[in-house]
Amino acid sequence: MAIKYLKKAIKTPSTDDHKTRKAVQEILNDLEKRREEAIKEISKKFDKYEGEVVVSKEKIEEASKKVNQK
Repeated sequence: MAIKYLKKAIKTPSTDDHKTRKAVQEILNDLEKRREEAIKEISKKFDKYEGEVVVSKEKIEEASKKVNQK
């Protein structure tokens, strides 16, 4: 039995999937081209974060020592 829609929601900017997909694809393309530089810009724009993006082995090891090893 086929699905029959009685009515459909009107497309609004918040439900327009095409615009969202396009924006995400542009971000992914930028990340692929500019890598770390793009990540820094995106982190600043969306997360208000301007710290390190690449973490050194030393910092990873230091942080892992602080984690409870059950």
